[in-house]
Amino acid sequence: MGFLDVFKKKEKILTIAEAQEKMYTSLSEYTGWKYLKSQHCLRLRVANIVFDISFYSSKYNVSGERIEANCEFEFWNKQFDNICNVNSKIGFVFFRPENDYWYDISTETKLNAAIDDIKSKIDAYAFPLVKRFEDDYCGAMAYLSSDDMQELYQLNKLGIFEKMKSL
Repeated sequence: MGFLDVFKKKEKILTIAEAQEKMYTSLSEYTGWKYLKSQHCLRLRVANIVFDISFYSSKYNVSGERIEANCEFEFWNKQFDNICNVNSKIGFVFFRPENDYWYDISTETKLNAAIDDIKSKIDAYAFPLVKRFEDDYCGAMAYLSSDDMQELYQLNKLGIFEKMKSL
């Protein structure tokens, strides 16, 4: 048995509640966005645009064995509805590990790796878009009108973006 095998056996296995709480707290502190416990999301509002990072967990999670999670960055318009749904959702990007559906967050090491990956995705997809809306709403709309951004944020699938452009 090598050193790494001993380390792996000694690494603390987290409970579902521990892993999720650590992930939510870490990402809330990183983004500065408010954590809404009842909705399992981080939220920031800029005018009528609401930015959420919604968290999902596998129904097969078992404390001490398997804990899997992923999340989605989504943005929606309060002018169309008071909740994020088909009537208000503008766009979204799934935050998942490369070549997999779920992040494994069952140990401290795996959780920290997942958090780091999600932070890099927030840096790439969420922060730049939020900044654009904070600085210049019309400029942000023009930015989203490009074909690349339409595809990235899946704007054509939802139809709300077209309604927003007419406001």
